[in-house]
Amino acid sequence: MMATTQPASFELWRTRAFELVPPWRIAAFLILLVLVIWRLLPWLARLLGKLTMVAAEPVAGVLLLPEYVLSNWRRGHGRPPLAGAYLYGAALDVAVKGTHGAAAAFTGKVGKPRKIPWRRVLVVALLPAVLWYGNQYLPKNEPMRPVAALLQSAQTPLLATDAWIAERSGVAPYKTPVNTDPAAACKPTPKPKKKR
Repeated sequence: MMATTQPASFELWRTRAFELVPPWRIAAFLILLVLVIWRLLPWLARLLGKLTMVAAEPVAGVLLLPEYVLSNWRRGHGRPPLAGAYLYGAALDVAVKGTHGAAAAFTGKVGKPRKIPWRRVLVVALLPAVLWYGNQYLPKNEPMRPVAALLQSAQTPLLATDAWIAERSGVAPYKTPVNTDPAAACKPTPKPKKKR
C-alpha cells in the first residue's frame, strides 16, 4: 500500500484562502495588510522597545566586566585603576540612559495602538469588486459605452495587482475569460441600407 503525502494544514489553508476571483483576493490582501500595519507592527514595536530597555543594562554590564576585573587586579597589587576607567563607566552609563530614552520614544511613537478606520478600509477593499462586477453586469447599450470602456480599462490594473498578490502568495493567478469586453458589446449595430 502506497502512502500519499498530504500538504501541511497551513499550506492547504494558505492556498485555498487565496483561490478567489481577483477583487476578493485584492480585498482580502488589503484587509490583511491593514491588520498587519495597524495591529501587528505596533505590538512588535512595543515588544522591541521593552526588550531593548531590559537588555541595555546587562549589555553594559558585560562591556564593563573587563574594566572591572582589570581595575580590581590593579587595586589588589597596590596600583590605581587605569586612567580612563571612570570615563569608560560614565560613557556606558550615558549610553544606557540614551538607549532607554530612545526605546521609550520609539515605543511611544510607533508602538502606540491605533484605531483602524474600518469604513475607509472597507470602501477601498470593495472598490475592486465594484469595478470587476460592474464591468460584467453592465447593460449593453450605447449610452453605457463610455462607462463600459472605463470599467474595461480598470481591469488591467486589477489583474496586474492580482497577479502580483498571487505570485507572492504562491497561488495560481486568475485566468481571464476570452470574451470579456462589454464595451465592444455596446457598439451600435449598423443600420441596414435602404434599397432605391
